[in-house]
Amino acid sequence: MMEGIAVVRTLATREEAELLRGVLEANGITSYVVADDARGLQPPMELVRGVKLLVAEADRDLAEETLRAMAEGGTAEESD
Repeated sequence: MMEGIAVVRTLATREEAELLRGVLEANGITSYVVADDARGLQPPMELVRGVKLLVAEADRDLAEETLRAMAEGGTAEESD
């Protein structure tokens, strides 16, 4: 993996990853979805390797906090 990039989640489907990517982007965190599924032509391949949600290493802690707050029903600001 490239230096400076962190995997914050490995998910079962591209849809799950895109949903969380949207949460991060809405909170100002640039993120990327990476899947080995032949550009969407072989979705079952997602189940083999998973779909990765990536952020810059510098944003990793904020991304983790944001996703944790979302899972708990709040926002990252509320957890401060």
